[in-house]
Amino acid sequence: MHKMLRLLPLFTLGCGTADIQPLAGTYLTTFTVTDDGCGLFALDGMPEGYTDTEEVDVSFPEGGETVAFAGMVCPLDGNGFVCELQSIDVDMSDMYGTDASYDAIATLLSGIEGTWESADMATGTNFIDMSCEGNGCTDAIADGAAAVCRSEADFTMELID
Repeated sequence: MHKMLRLLPLFTLGCGTADIQPLAGTYLTTFTVTDDGCGLFALDGMPEGYTDTEEVDVSFPEGGETVAFAGMVCPLDGNGFVCELQSIDVDMSDMYGTDASYDAIATLLSGIEGTWESADMATGTNFIDMSCEGNGCTDAIADGAAAVCRSEADFTMELID
């Protein structure tokens, strides 16, 4: 999960058919955990306030209708973008490593949403939304499990090359 969380801000950027025409190239991404309501970033050693930077190569195939990088291709919509990256179901007992046995399944949806601010800069948020289904959700929450929550990390990407 650690690699997935750290790479989320690298998976989507874009502009589509808007006034801003972003430039392809190498972008420096600054990633900051701003709200870890689910505690999932902290599980991977990234508490609230954690900041990191990485470089990523960005291109715009399909006539600018999509953006590609880190092995992914995501759709664009004007100056904004939203990309749902992954949805997984996890047994609540397995996720929190407790001795309790919950009759509950957590669904985690990860994605990115943001905006091109200029041709060489984008800002946004990568998120993980968690929901819970099953008779044991109430018990899991009573035991301290974050069963309905959202974790967020904001990012800024600036063209460097």
